[in-house]
Amino acid sequence: NKLGYVLTKAVFTTLTSGLVSGLQIAVDNGFGGQYSQQKAEWMAGVLAQYFLDNADLDTQEVEDYISELMYNEFDTVIEDGSLAEVAAQTCTFYNLCCRGQEAEVRDRIQQLAEKRQRVRVEVTKGESPGEEEEEEEEEGSEDGEGSDEAAEVSLTCVTFLSVDAQCRGASLCL
Repeated sequence: NKLGYVLTKAVFTTLTSGLVSGLQIAVDNGFGGQYSQQKAEWMAGVLAQYFLDNADLDTQEVEDYISELMYNEFDTVIEDGSLAEVAAQTCTFYNLCCRGQEAEVRDRIQQLAEKRQRVRVEVTKGESPGEEEEEEEEEGSEDGEGSDEAAEVSLTCVTFLSVDAQCRGASLCL
């Protein structure tokens, strides 16, 4: 149906654009395995269907659902606050679609796509900032205790560099 198609396209664009896009980072870096791109497309369809199947969703419910999908499909937890923005924007698109304002939705999709092109993302794998200190403490321990308590931590640090003057750079660790 036409509503479902426009909404799915709007949802996918919303999920993969903006200055902080955990889904796009997960796809670009294969966090969902070799089928990451297909999972992202599937996720947009599932989220659009979530709107069509449930009346009166609030932003928090949508945010929680996106968070659950990201964890289940990409083993990724996003805690930078961007999911609230994505959920709100997705709700706005749904409401516009329901009111028949498809031209407005298409214009906003185009704006988001242009915004996404202005952002470059660098991903590096690293250690948590305090991990070096923990290793030094463990080496200094004579009885070997404490080494079982320290968990290995491998972070993926993401730096967002924008050609847009509004955002000079931001970082997010996944």
